[in-house]
Amino acid sequence: MSKSEYNPLHLQSLEKVKTPKNSVGLMIFLMTLLVISIVMLLFVPWQQTVSGSGKVTSFNVAARPQTIQAVINSRIIKWYVHEGDVIREGDTIALVKDINQNFMASDFYDQILSLRNNTVKTQNNLISQTEQRTNQARERLIQAEATYRNSLEQYILVMRQKNRDDSLATKGLKSTREYENTMQRYQNAVQDTTLRKRSVLQAQHDIIIFQEDQERVINNANAVIAEAELRLANAKQRLDASVIRSPINGHVVRISSAGAGQTVKEGDILARIVPDTLDQAVELFVNSLDAAICYEGAKVTIQFSGFPAFQFSGLPDLGVGIFRGIVSVIDQVDDGEGRFRLLVIPDQSKTKWPSRQYIRQGTEASGWVLLTTVPLGYELWRQFMGFPPLYPVKKPSIGVKKS
Repeated sequence: MSKSEYNPLHLQSLEKVKTPKNSVGLMIFLMTLLVISIVMLLFVPWQQTVSGSGKVTSFNVAARPQTIQAVINSRIIKWYVHEGDVIREGDTIALVKDINQNFMASDFYDQILSLRNNTVKTQNNLISQTEQRTNQARERLIQAEATYRNSLEQYILVMRQKNRDDSLATKGLKSTREYENTMQRYQNAVQDTTLRKRSVLQAQHDIIIFQEDQERVINNANAVIAEAELRLANAKQRLDASVIRSPINGHVVRISSAGAGQTVKEGDILARIVPDTLDQAVELFVNSLDAAICYEGAKVTIQFSGFPAFQFSGLPDLGVGIFRGIVSVIDQVDDGEGRFRLLVIPDQSKTKWPSRQYIRQGTEASGWVLLTTVPLGYELWRQFMGFPPLYPVKKPSIGVKKS
C-alpha cells in the first residue's frame, strides 16, 4: 500500500477485531473446568440413598411403652403413684372397687370359698357312700362264695353217700328208711347249693350295679366340684383385678384423668409406663418404591431431633453429627397409608447412639438407607430422568442378629 493510500481508521478496525489478551486465560479456565467436570462425572463415586423419617422406639416389644388398662368395670378408690414416679414390678398403681352386682359384697370371695368347700365336702360324702356300698357288696360276694364252697363240699359228700346207698339198695343191703334219709339229705344239698349259687350271682350283679352307680356319682361330683372351683377362680381373679399392679420396672409417664370415686369401664387406660431398658431402635417409614430396594442388613445414617447434624447425601463419610445403624426388619405390609416401616438397630461397630436420657422413645428421627455406589454422572442423569436407584446386587452374607 502506498503512503498516499494510508488510512489511520483502517488500522483502528484491525485492532478492534483482535482477540483480547484476558479472554485467553478465561478460555483456558473454562476448558479446564469442563475437563474436571467430565472427570468428576465419570469417576467420582456417589452413594445412592433412600430417605425416610420416623421416631425412636425399642427393638424388643416388651421394652416399648405399655398401657395399664382396667380389667373390670369398677370405681377408683385410690391412686398410689404419680406421674414421673419410678416403680418396680408388682408395685401397686391403684385400688379399684368392682361395681358388678355379683361381686359388690365386701366378703364375696369368702362366701364363694365357703360355698366351694361345702360343695366339695358334700360330693366327697356322696362318693364315700357309693364306695362303701360297693365295698359292702364285695364283702357279701366273698361271704357268698365261701358259703357256696362249703355247700358244694357238702353236696359232694352227700352225692357220694347217695351213690353208695344206690348200689347197696339195689343189692338189698340197705333199708328203705335209711335210703330215703340219704335221698332227703341229697335233695337238701342240691337245693342249698343252688341257693348259694344264686347268692353269689346276686352279689356279683350288685357289685356291677354299685360300680356303675359309683362311677356316675364320681363323674357328677367331679363336674360339680370343677364348677365350684371355676366360680372360686373367677372370684379370685375379680378380687385380684381390684388391685392394679405394675407388670414391669419403669417410669410412670401418664395417669388417667379419672380421680378417686370415678368409674372406669373394662379396657379403659389407667396409666402408661415406659420400661427401664437400654434397648434402642428407630422405625423409619418409606414409600413402597423405596421399600422395594431396601434389604435387611443395609447400612443407615441417622439424624436425631435436637442433635445438630449435616448430612451430605451421596457422601455419608462427610456427614457431621450423624449416627450409624443397620436395617433389622422390613415390614411385609404397609401401615395403611402406603408406607412401609424399617426397623433400624444401632451399628455396634460404629459410634454409639446417645443414651436414653437424650433420645427418649418417641423422639423424631430421619434416616438415609445406603444403597449402591454409582458414578456421579449416572446419579445426575438418573435423577434428571426420574429413574429409581439401582437395586443392590450384593447383599450381606451374614444376617443381622435379632436379639
